[in-house]
Amino acid sequence: MRFAAVCMAGLLSAFPLAAGAAEFDSFSIGAWHGGAYSNDQSGVFSHCAAAATYASKLVLVVAVGRDYGWSIGVLNPDWKLEVGDKFPFELTIDSGNGLEVNGRAIDTNYVEMVMPGNSEVVDAFRYGKLLELQG
Repeated sequence: MRFAAVCMAGLLSAFPLAAGAAEFDSFSIGAWHGGAYSNDQSGVFSHCAAAATYASKLVLVVAVGRDYGWSIGVLNPDWKLEVGDKFPFELTIDSGNGLEVNGRAIDTNYVEMVMPGNSEVVDAFRYGKLLELQG
């Protein structure tokens, strides 16, 4: 999960998360592809995002916004979700205690989970080696 620090450091996907976002830099590290995005109209930095596609066709997306808020997303091209529907997940980092998080469908095939602002959770995520997400 060190790629998030790389993104923050400016080594700035092929995966914009916000409508009207323009990619101004991109990177690839192993299976992860990411980028830095700006608002199309103002040109102001919007967010960094990185995504990895798994053999199951699931795409895991991690993003950090201009306000340093983190989110995790899961995309499956075969899903047919109702936008706005909510889904409970349990997030575990490095076999630690599971954390209940709520995901919300922001597209018909994409669920986003906003990470709690708790610095302990963000630090575990930032420096962790294994992320488990069940839902």
